[in-house]
Amino acid sequence: MPVEHILIVASTVQAQQRLRTLLAPEAAEIQCAHSGGQARRMLGQQSMDIVVIYHPLADESGADLAVHIAAAIPASVLLFVQADIAELIASRMMEAGVIVVVRPLSRAALDQALRMARAYTYRLRGPRKTNDKLKRQLEELAYIDRAKYVLIGVLNMTETQAHRYIEKQAMDLRISKKEVARNLLSTYEP
Repeated sequence: MPVEHILIVASTVQAQQRLRTLLAPEAAEIQCAHSGGQARRMLGQQSMDIVVIYHPLADESGADLAVHIAAAIPASVLLFVQADIAELIASRMMEAGVIVVVRPLSRAALDQALRMARAYTYRLRGPRKTNDKLKRQLEELAYIDRAKYVLIGVLNMTETQAHRYIEKQAMDLRISKKEVARNLLSTYEP
């Protein structure tokens, strides 16, 4: 199991320490933020797998922050709220994909919420990997297409000849077509 990156957002040090103790499996890297603003800055600089928000926060509503994070980044979001407001915000949180955990919490409820968050995180990783792979493929195709147009313009090849030339160079030199394209671009482009 890979290392989990968990962000705890709670206004008080006591709440942060309590959540850190409850959430701390040995394969987790846990960081804490005291406010919504600090959490937003941290999430802008690094990715997290799970974000735990202990409502309310000093500078903003924990519910608003949870909705923002769920929409902005591919992470599981747990919102810990008092029982008296849980029903009021449950439908809004469900629509946003936020898991609401009622305080005071039992160990069983926390374990169940964490299992759901982890399952959601694993589910989010699949499309992220596919997206990254597609980006790399598009980047490679862009290099190859640019190199083909350079060969067409500079060496008066047809598109078929340029494509075959890049493929043959890749096979002969035992490098990727993208690397051949980069070499051609560095040679022929200003």
